[in-house]
Amino acid sequence: MEAPAPRPRLRVAAILQLEGGIVLVRHVKGDTAYHLLPGGGVEAGESIDLALRREVLEETGLLCELVAPLFISDSIDPDGGRHMVQLTFLARIVGGDLTTRPDDPAVISVEVVDPRSLEPLDVDTILASVRKTGRMLVVHEAPERGGVGAEIVRRAMQHIDKKRAALNLPKYDASKWGKSGDARMPELIALPLEERIEAVYGAPAR
Repeated sequence: MEAPAPRPRLRVAAILQLEGGIVLVRHVKGDTAYHLLPGGGVEAGESIDLALRREVLEETGLLCELVAPLFISDSIDPDGGRHMVQLTFLARIVGGDLTTRPDDPAVISVEVVDPRSLEPLDVDTILASVRKTGRMLVVHEAPERGGVGAEIVRRAMQHIDKKRAALNLPKYDASKWGKSGDARMPELIALPLEERIEAVYGAPAR
């Protein structure tokens, strides 16, 4: 007899604007660190509004009030072992102070990041996060070359190469991926290359 599927876990999260940016909390799980919007699970008998205000206070030290719902998302493990439904709200800060010692033991720091500013790009905040986590993932919709994500990676790599030079380590060599058109380039896996196009607006490809 198959084990019953777990009940979905309901989570709330808040987008809080502060000092021209949004508040993010840095979690750690094992050897992995990552950033999330402040929030957490809704307890039995607890209203969504109360859960949001409680979680934000525990993780950030800020008092907030719910403004409006923004979106609903869910996450289901392929093996069916975990199912989470998240409600994300726009919220307003009404008091408190940004803490350096969150009450939630899973949260190790609170940061204010401005995701809208590309010029000037807040490189210091990005690199500070990279130094803490040792990781950087850039995901964006852009042209094949010369996009915003490429600029962020370029600036980060300049910093990393300086550190490498100080430690007498070899500089990162992008040429190992080959020249444009080389099948070894990871980006070519997903690009809509001409030979892969089968139809255009219902008409057979040439």
